[in-house]
Amino acid sequence: MNAIKVGKFDFSKEAYSGISALAIDFAKKLLTYDSALRPSASEALEHIWLQQNASIKVEKSFARQVLCNLMDLHSHCAVKAAALAFIGDQLMGKSKKKELETVFKALD
Repeated sequence: MNAIKVGKFDFSKEAYSGISALAIDFAKKLLTYDSALRPSASEALEHIWLQQNASIKVEKSFARQVLCNLMDLHSHCAVKAAALAFIGDQLMGKSKKKELETVFKALD
């Protein structure tokens, strides 16, 4: 996950040997680090891999389970982020918070 956050990832590993070149191309485009170069949602929906696989039927119970797993992951990440924010708030003095806020605004 950290490699993706800095824009470095490798799809050449054994784990991806059964994945099509088009699927890998789609994933690489969605993981583009520079948001100006990353495709929009509309552009992503036009990718040939999605177009070729749009008619594949997925069992509803499987799709529901995947969706639930994603929602659980999201809520887990949100709780983790809130806990880290609280801990950071408790450990950092007011002047350090202001300094950090200035740095983040400059980066944004």
